[in-house]
Amino acid sequence: MASQEEIAARLRELQDQYISRLSNELETLSELVENILSHDMAPTLQLLHQKLHKLAGSAGTFGFSTLGQQVRKLEIQTQLWLANLPAELPADWNDFAAQVVNLRQCLSSKLPDPAEDTTQFQPMQEAAMEVPRHHEASIYIVDSNQERAEELAFTLRHFGYSTSRFTSITQGGLALRQKRPQVVIIEVEALEKEGTGSLMAFANTPMVFTAARDDFDTRIQVARVGGQGFFLHPVDIPKLVDRLYQLLRTRNDKPYRVLIVDDDLELAEHFKLTLQGAGMEVYLLEEPSHILTTVQEQRPEIILMDLNMPGYSGMELARLLRLQDDWLHTPIVYISAETDLKKQMNAVGFAGDDFLVKPLSNEQLVAAVTVRVARARMLSELMARDSLTGLFNHSRIKEQLVIELARAKRSGTPLSVVMLDMDKFKTVNDTYGHGVGDRVIKTLAHLLQQRARQSDTVGRYGGEEFAAILPDCDRDAAWKIVDDIRQRFGQVSFVSGGREFHVTLSAGIAASSHYNDSEALLVAADEALYHAKHTGRNRVCMAPVESAQAP
Repeated sequence: MASQEEIAARLRELQDQYISRLSNELETLSELVENILSHDMAPTLQLLHQKLHKLAGSAGTFGFSTLGQQVRKLEIQTQLWLANLPAELPADWNDFAAQVVNLRQCLSSKLPDPAEDTTQFQPMQEAAMEVPRHHEASIYIVDSNQERAEELAFTLRHFGYSTSRFTSITQGGLALRQKRPQVVIIEVEALEKEGTGSLMAFANTPMVFTAARDDFDTRIQVARVGGQGFFLHPVDIPKLVDRLYQLLRTRNDKPYRVLIVDDDLELAEHFKLTLQGAGMEVYLLEEPSHILTTVQEQRPEIILMDLNMPGYSGMELARLLRLQDDWLHTPIVYISAETDLKKQMNAVGFAGDDFLVKPLSNEQLVAAVTVRVARARMLSELMARDSLTGLFNHSRIKEQLVIELARAKRSGTPLSVVMLDMDKFKTVNDTYGHGVGDRVIKTLAHLLQQRARQSDTVGRYGGEEFAAILPDCDRDAAWKIVDDIRQRFGQVSFVSGGREFHVTLSAGIAASSHYNDSEALLVAADEALYHAKHTGRNRVCMAPVESAQAP
């Protein structure tokens, strides 16, 4: 990804290009109004409206706010004439023409630096990079009930979290001088005793609250202080762990993926650079007819769509995407210079989710995208999680593999896919019951989460079978990681009805360098798992390749 300095330089270069082209655009507008009598009025007015509409949407973004305001008024006037086409030149045409010619005077104003709004987002990106992986995170627990706090701390440590216990919010706040937590869990009773002012020390830390009672007043109190989770005693641990995982992913997750569809390439490039400056991955689509191929390859999490483009409207393209189940839930936001409220509402009704009016500032753009993608990710996470383990489910694993494989191909880095399955798991269920079997499944899920890197994706593929996607990891490195997990899991002691038992696992690995697509990778890893099962179990096997031997 480009550095902030490179992005700022490119934004200034774009502004210079825009200024150079703007003089020619204004000259063309002047010629249209001065020579209208030598052309057919209707097509000339239509062309004039198109040019004014496009200029009204871009001028403010490139620093010409006064010009944009003047052009907007002229655009509205041409729209009125087109709606009720006059038989001859309107009486106020000369005044209109003079205003068009005088637009060039707006070019003399001093322009702001186009990169100023972008650089302010860099500190947030740097802060996010300091957050550790979820299983290395520090959790503060504030609860005057020491036995309850110790039990919660002990359980969370099994999930790999580092925990510290405090009997008051004030005590926890003082400990910040030595170590700042990534999340703080606070019993509501402590909040009621010490007041909301005691939370100031945790102003930039996600807060999750627990309580003994479930009523409106308690919940609204938590909402007012910015709580990001609420759990009743006794705390449902799997749900709490899932919320902690979501909060930590939100703070240091992978970049948002944005697709921009706009025929104004200079403006689209400006939007792209602005969003890249905020740490996002952004793709531009110049040819709307390629939209299906592009979304399939890039898997955007939000689509910014111009409303009026030559040959296709944004509404048509949005409805085209909504014909496929894969894109029913992807936010589509129209960005247009259209100011007519009825037309905006009609556009949103045609498969869109929101409407942003050009021009918009860099800060507006970043905030709009951030809010929508963060919410979409949260909903997607909830829908894509396996209810027992909290890991990704079957369909989400397959979807994520498509994304990661495309990224690996673009960057030229290796990627490995792992399929894991517990050996003779039916015997566990038959001997000890499904409740114990579920506990064994959760244990392996927790072990996989603890061993995974931030960039890895781990999921429950079905039953007692799991899958893992390891970006930037070649077959040999993957084998070492998975074999370590195999050994660790085999050493875990399970106890039921006074009897102790152990469970082993088998795994298969396939590397992206030897397979062309995601489906082929999964099949190869699954076949390697099948081979491990049928050659003795409790082992890790590699998918066969011509040039390499499995360890």
